[in-house]
Amino acid sequence: MRREAQLFISIAVVCTALPSPVRAEDVPENGLTELYARAARDIVAFSGVAKGYCLDLGCGKGRLAYELAKLTELKIIGVEEDAEKVTAAREALDRAGIYGVRVTVHQGSLSNLPYMDFFANLIVSDKTLVSGDLPGKSTEVFRVLRPNGGVVCIGQPQGGIPDDKRITRSDIDRWTRDFREVEWEIKEDKGLWIIARRRALPGSGEWTHLYANAANTACSGDRLRAPVQVQWFGQPGPRNMIDRHHRAAGPLVKDGRVFIPGNNRVLAVDAYNGTLLWDVGVPNSRRIGAARDSGHLAATGDYLYVAAGQKCLGLDAGTGDASLVFDLPLRDEATQSWWGYVACVGDLLFGSGEKKGASRTGHSRDAIIEGTYFDNRPVVTSDYLFSLDRHTGEKLWIYKREGGSAIINSTITLGGGHVYFIESDNPEALADSDGRVALEVLLKKGSSYLVKLDQQSGEKIWERQVELSTIRHVLFLSYARGTLVVVGSMNEGNHPRYDLHAFDAKDGSLLWSKHYVRTDKPINGDHGEQDQHPVIIGNIVYSRPCAFDLKTGEKKPFKLDRGGHGCGGLSASAYYLYGRGGNPRMYPLSEGGSSNIALTRVTRPGCWINIIPAGGLVLIPEGSSGCTCGYPLQTSIGLAPSGTP
Repeated sequence: MRREAQLFISIAVVCTALPSPVRAEDVPENGLTELYARAARDIVAFSGVAKGYCLDLGCGKGRLAYELAKLTELKIIGVEEDAEKVTAAREALDRAGIYGVRVTVHQGSLSNLPYMDFFANLIVSDKTLVSGDLPGKSTEVFRVLRPNGGVVCIGQPQGGIPDDKRITRSDIDRWTRDFREVEWEIKEDKGLWIIARRRALPGSGEWTHLYANAANTACSGDRLRAPVQVQWFGQPGPRNMIDRHHRAAGPLVKDGRVFIPGNNRVLAVDAYNGTLLWDVGVPNSRRIGAARDSGHLAATGDYLYVAAGQKCLGLDAGTGDASLVFDLPLRDEATQSWWGYVACVGDLLFGSGEKKGASRTGHSRDAIIEGTYFDNRPVVTSDYLFSLDRHTGEKLWIYKREGGSAIINSTITLGGGHVYFIESDNPEALADSDGRVALEVLLKKGSSYLVKLDQQSGEKIWERQVELSTIRHVLFLSYARGTLVVVGSMNEGNHPRYDLHAFDAKDGSLLWSKHYVRTDKPINGDHGEQDQHPVIIGNIVYSRPCAFDLKTGEKKPFKLDRGGHGCGGLSASAYYLYGRGGNPRMYPLSEGGSSNIALTRVTRPGCWINIIPAGGLVLIPEGSSGCTCGYPLQTSIGLAPSGTP
């Protein structure tokens, strides 16, 4: 049986039964009971891991697995070479009420583990605990350890072990010398323990904002390579997700966690094995029509920031607890302003104040038609921008144009230590009462400005009047390598047209302008024909189906063949574009857009962006809720490169 297939079976066995509390009926008492209990307490204290998957190497009769199950929520997989011990462990754990529910035991070699890469949050060894013998090969152990904080905690507590069964420092030095991609620690104050935490995978990227980063490049920079294979699949499913036709904001990925916006809730899962970490209801957090609005989520290593009504919550990234709650710095009780845009850079939290109800939050057919389908739909605007200390909420600055302005949410961009956006001072736009304004009004000749602020102080560096008056459907702004790229769409005859303009971020001067017409698509389409967000990878701007040089606007020999019917925007890693072509697909940049790789043929991604290349994986949380198309599975899925070392 192939290694990946065997891991799939092991995870399925543990997950199929509902969790139940560990019963006190025992694994037999003997003189080692207290030793196992102390070891389990030390492992939990040293590792800090209490949820996810635990691998017990040389699990013996299941004693350590039993004690860990009592203290944690871990799903524990034991591997034992001795068939008699395997039988004894299964029987004892079954009597305790946890076999097949919290713990499963396999017979197999410790030197050639039959499991998928990266799946284990915690690796321990019953064998080492009682015999002093280190398990298998360290390279094999670390192959299956989860990146971004997976922990190996192997050793012995003080007392209760004969001298001839004790692990030695020379044993540890020999075992660890072949694998250095971890942070090693040897603890000797409570016995002798090896504690190793795995770092992020080399070249892995992250996706911390709606379009990957606060610069809106829609590229994670992840350097993963095809082919890929299933790493995990499962929850969350379609229940509690926003209907796909509403084109909601997509998931974020940071430090091995996937944050998924649901229907007035947020869920977090482990990127490497799919463990549900937390599921938190967040009233007023539902957002739809992402293409005509801004991101309302931002992920850091310690918090997920979520705009919800008049407040922004800082949810603890590990637990989902609402540890931080920030109010808008300008609270107009008459208009009941709501929190619009959210972004984080360093210790700074950026936001915007918009009119109550400006961001679309409905969940109905009318909401879909008004905000996400067809041509000339109004975009969401804000009245002011601001920055706070993301830990304390201390107000750092507020930008509000004298006389007022309508700041276009989809253009708010951070890069190079500055904040950029497009705003309008058209009196008709300022008179709008609901914060949703047609681009025809916002971009009327002589009334729209590209603005640059200092990120730290909020001081205006410059503003430049920009001529974008023909744009009607969407308007986006991105920053890369000292260049600002504006992309918008309109109609030309019976087809949608895209205009691209590049500006020097230093002074706002125009570098180049280009346009193309999508002659293969009709106007007033309902599959995102007029809503494509650009992707910037290195020095190339990709605007489906074309590509242009970032600095010169030169059109590149590239034409993306999507490979199937479907809507949704593009995401990117260093070497691929990702999008929906019927099912999820990846498009090798080296092939000039002419070829594609089907990631699955049994699922569909969402209608905006929810194929996320990050952490050395391709992650596709469930985004097809409400779809009536013919395909068999609605599930979240993680894919990893085949044969990863």
